[in-house]
Amino acid sequence: MSYAHPIAHMAWSAYVDYLRLTHDNQDNDVDLEMKYHMAMLRCARRAGEEDMAPERWRMLGYYGWKCGKAFWGASAQGYMIQCAGVGAAELFDMDLPYTNVPRIDVQATYWYATYFSGVAATVAELSNASRSKTRGRRWKIRHINGMGNGDTCYIGSRGKKSKFLRCYDKWRETDEDEQYAYAWRYEAELSDGHARYAYNTIKSLGQSDLSCLMLLSGYWQERGISLPYDGKLDAIPAHRLPTDVTSKERWLAWLENGVGTSIAKWLARGASREEVMKALGLDCSDT
Repeated sequence: MSYAHPIAHMAWSAYVDYLRLTHDNQDNDVDLEMKYHMAMLRCARRAGEEDMAPERWRMLGYYGWKCGKAFWGASAQGYMIQCAGVGAAELFDMDLPYTNVPRIDVQATYWYATYFSGVAATVAELSNASRSKTRGRRWKIRHINGMGNGDTCYIGSRGKKSKFLRCYDKWRETDEDEQYAYAWRYEAELSDGHARYAYNTIKSLGQSDLSCLMLLSGYWQERGISLPYDGKLDAIPAHRLPTDVTSKERWLAWLENGVGTSIAKWLARGASREEVMKALGLDCSDT
């Protein structure tokens, strides 16, 4: 394992950067809706968006309210609440009622005294070297040369796997915002079993810079990269991380949690089995 940055960092910070929670309660739960609405407003305030008024919004099949980078809504499947950015850390600490964690992003940002443009390229090289020594299916690596506007390295396939890593020039990404001068960011976008594992792990440890970095370091070490840290860091070992969800498992989960839940609802409302099967284009005969 090797560090991707050639010089020592001056400071670092790690926290939950994106969180989505869902609840499969399909009844009109006024108490839950109020909790989600107030949580959305609190997340927006944490992000410094106190003056923004909530607006009606539709997202991912849910219809509800949006304020800044926070959203909550309802659908036939139940309820959803999510937030991106610093408000996600606030949402994480609220202990809202939920039944699933479809997605969570964890990030670590490092600040340096001078600018170095080769971090993303080095990440790609180190991960590629680790990939060549690993048995099984090889993960995807994509390096984008920003030509002075910021480099990025993506590891994995977004939307196809339940873990997707990225490293990028945070200073350039924010148009050289002084608060991110010479900063580089490492992220893990986790879904499915990885999201639930990350959520429960950080909850058990207590959300902090160190607990988030411990989890994040485990995923990056699995791909051949050691994240910098001042002192002794017990990264979560790769063998303790959940295995990836296969396409078939993902499809079956969608049938059970999405389609199955909706069908059960309409059967309870009086729809017949024959009507449901016909709507799905399936033959319901016994022959």
